[in-house]
Amino acid sequence: MGWAELLQVLGEEAAREARLAREAAAAEAERILAEARTLAEAACRSLDVREAAAEGQRRAGLDSEAALVHSRARLQARRALVGELKAEVGRRLAALAVDDAALARLVAELLAEAPPGPFTLTADPGEGGRVRAALAAGHPGRLADATVEEAASRRGGVELLAGRLWLDDTLPARLERAWPALEGPLLRSLIGEER
Repeated sequence: MGWAELLQVLGEEAAREARLAREAAAAEAERILAEARTLAEAACRSLDVREAAAEGQRRAGLDSEAALVHSRARLQARRALVGELKAEVGRRLAALAVDDAALARLVAELLAEAPPGPFTLTADPGEGGRVRAALAAGHPGRLADATVEEAASRRGGVELLAGRLWLDDTLPARLERAWPALEGPLLRSLIGEER
């Protein structure tokens, strides 16, 4: 075999090895690309899942916020309704005529808090005589210290003034003092009716 033939065989062998190396490199490149596509697809699916979860959380947050705003608005409406109820009850209580037994209890409550010495009881219009009678019947020893006046308008009860001490035992004032204990159950009752 001559040099020309040997060079031709070596050239063919080198071309074959180069072709095989290119084919192996192409196959390796295809494998790497396939693996990269698989990883990219998995990453996209994972990103889609995370975005969907985040969107779900955003929607849930918005729904929760909307529900909270709606709940607050309903509570404010109920509080307004309870406030209107309180005002109406106060008006009706002020217009009530207090019976003799209740008037005697109101006078007794005021005198229990009054200091010794002169005091003034203010009654509803036309009720001065009944207040004096209750005072005479229940507290005859304090009758000499008492001045009984009548208010310009009906308030449903009695007030006491002794020096700088002023005590309001009218029915609307009693409602004001009792209101903190009444408001919660009224609101719960209104909320319970809605369900």
